[in-house]
Amino acid sequence: MKTPRNRLLLAGTVTAVLIPFATMPGAHAQPPGSAPEREVTVINTASNPVPVSVSVVAVIPHEPFQWSDSKQLDNDATGTSFNLNVPAGKRLVIEMLTICADLPAGQGPYAFHVDTILGSVHANHFIPMFAGVGDGAAWTGGQLVKIYADPSTQISMTFLRRPAKFGGTVQVSLSGYFEAKGQ
Repeated sequence: MKTPRNRLLLAGTVTAVLIPFATMPGAHAQPPGSAPEREVTVINTASNPVPVSVSVVAVIPHEPFQWSDSKQLDNDATGTSFNLNVPAGKRLVIEMLTICADLPAGQGPYAFHVDTILGSVHANHFIPMFAGVGDGAAWTGGQLVKIYADPSTQISMTFLRRPAKFGGTVQVSLSGYFEAKGQ
């Protein structure tokens, strides 16, 4: 029964039966999202496997990161800066920045900006701040962002106020993740 002649005869019979179905309208696959015209059952056996294509999507490993610092403003100081070093071999992706400045009555922020380097390009990213309730001495700001900083660079976060009289407190926080360089 397993002679080459019998296999050829079987293959010819299957082909003769399937060709009319293949040429019928609606016998081809439908575009994605459209309703199928017919049900199709595929039998995948070891002797007659159905070809399957597999796509592998690379997963970029992320290392979560968050940082926070607080500083007292000296009397008559126009502002203060916070510095953060990005480790070698890792790029920092900042996703959230927040700031809170507790200032004497009558004072307000002049600017709050984050300075980063990506691909040897230096950029200043300004974050808006708003007066809190009450006498307006507490100013806050928060921003969802996507800011990148190259490995082995320093991020500088600068807060400036006006007028510069008396003390105050500034707190800055950021969160995001590190990713391997080149990802």
